[in-house]
Amino acid sequence: MYKHIFDRKGATLIEIVLTVALIGIIFTPIGNFMVSSIKVLNTSKDQLDVQHNVETAMKTIIDNTIGSQGIDLAASNENRKVFNLLKLDLLDPDPYRFILEYNSIEKKLYRNYSPKSMDLFAFADGIEAFSITSADPSGYIEIAITGKKGNIQFSINNKVYFRN
Repeated sequence: MYKHIFDRKGATLIEIVLTVALIGIIFTPIGNFMVSSIKVLNTSKDQLDVQHNVETAMKTIIDNTIGSQGIDLAASNENRKVFNLLKLDLLDPDPYRFILEYNSIEKKLYRNYSPKSMDLFAFADGIEAFSITSADPSGYIEIAITGKKGNIQFSINNKVYFRN
């Protein structure tokens, strides 16, 4: 009797169907967990990217603005805003010029390569909204930057007081 059980050379169709069903039952929750984890990971990555872009843009603007004499809106239309910041250096008779441009079509912020250069490069992208408002009597400006990637949005506002 025992010899007959061990002499079989293959599996029956029922055994194969049960094995496939058990594997499906075991791996379905694992697959669902993996898919949801990847979605959360991608959302977190987008959120970090947007936050990094906006904070880098704000830091660059503040670092170049804080010691300046003031800011002026050099040119503006519905798609483009250009700001000039002037810094006076006692050792250099030419004023330091920081040029900042926001292009609402490209969703990018541009700045010049160096204080003496007029060539611009993009230093922040994914910028949905950008504004600088001035409170001349108080000697400060308010900067508002909003970044967006997909359905993730991050905004930051800051006041910069002029030292000079």
